[in-house]
Amino acid sequence: MEQTLTQQIQAHVQEPEKLEQLYRESPKQFTTAFDAVYPSIATTNAAQFWHARLHYTKESFWAFGQKTEWIWVLVLSLLAGMAARLPLFWLGGDAQPEWYQQHIAFLVLPFLLAYFAYKQSIPKQQWLAVGVIYLLAFAYTEWMPQQPTTQILTSIHLPILMWLLLAFIFRQDGRADRVAYLRLNGNLLLISGLMLIAGGMITGVTIGLFQLLGINFGEWYFQNVLPFGLPAVPILAAYLNENNPNIAGKITPVLANIFGPIVLLILWVYAGSMVFVGKDPYNDREFLLLFNVVLLGVMVIIFFIAAENTTQQLLKWNAWLLTLLATTTIFVNMIAVSAIVFRISEWGISANRLAVLGANLLLLLHLVMICKQLYRQLRDRGAQQSLLQTIVVFLPVYAVWAAIVCFIFPFMF
Repeated sequence: MEQTLTQQIQAHVQEPEKLEQLYRESPKQFTTAFDAVYPSIATTNAAQFWHARLHYTKESFWAFGQKTEWIWVLVLSLLAGMAARLPLFWLGGDAQPEWYQQHIAFLVLPFLLAYFAYKQSIPKQQWLAVGVIYLLAFAYTEWMPQQPTTQILTSIHLPILMWLLLAFIFRQDGRADRVAYLRLNGNLLLISGLMLIAGGMITGVTIGLFQLLGINFGEWYFQNVLPFGLPAVPILAAYLNENNPNIAGKITPVLANIFGPIVLLILWVYAGSMVFVGKDPYNDREFLLLFNVVLLGVMVIIFFIAAENTTQQLLKWNAWLLTLLATTTIFVNMIAVSAIVFRISEWGISANRLAVLGANLLLLLHLVMICKQLYRQLRDRGAQQSLLQTIVVFLPVYAVWAAIVCFIFPFMF
């Protein structure tokens, strides 16, 4: 005869995994059944733990940290806004897009560094070292004369380098915390995206309402409000995530596992469409650029799906999904590498071609290493930790390549 839920709870009170399984199958029914059976099992430590877990309440759904943290976040947000707004006073309209393209990373990452240095009590010598590197990089972009091509490459690779440098001081407990850094960035992307959507809606409604009154202040709004609001978004997102780690942490894995199969299907359709449409990356420069953007996006999704799975061993579904994604991406990457080699052989070497070739070769090598670990997992011979270590061990390699493009290419080309 099948046991009722109360009987199952009573029978398995000393089996944590079974109780967790029952709870996840039906949280509301589990809570009701547990409350009914609790008096008879209240003397056990497991029952006391579950009672505290099910009936724990907080004053607020969101935690907002200490008052000093509020002030620090406000100060950093204002400083980031001032850094974004002040150049508008001396730059002409034509020069503004180029300046922001070159300095976008300096409007966000140094302030995130300051926040994490405060929040996580990072040793002074560590965050100061990265801060000095940021300052030297800023001076380099300001006063180092470059050709337009290498200047664009620097604008692309310098934010990546600064982002990777920030990863190396994140809680400073080795590679495990580089995985935590990847999870953090997934959460920040989610929270920042939601804040930008909400901010965009408020902006549209506000401007629309004032236009109904005959007041057109859109230009003033975009010049004075947005420069303060946009740089503050990642800082506020980091603040909310640090004080409420479980909020975004529960949503990000779900989104990663939902969009993973969709991206895999799109990648297959995209690769197949090339044959029928007649487009190829060998003779079409813009198509090759788009090809590499797709490749990079899929690689990021692979990172996030693997990093967000916190079980001891990846579920078979995730292992198969990641294996198919990685294998398909290797195929796409090989096409991209062959296209770049073809273009170099036909039209000679250039800064753009060498930068893209180096990045693609690194991605290809990294994907092969990831695939090797995934194949081991499919044969039940590899643990998730080995896969995560394979992912994060390559971060310094990407940082070195980004530094080469930023600081050596301008002297080569």
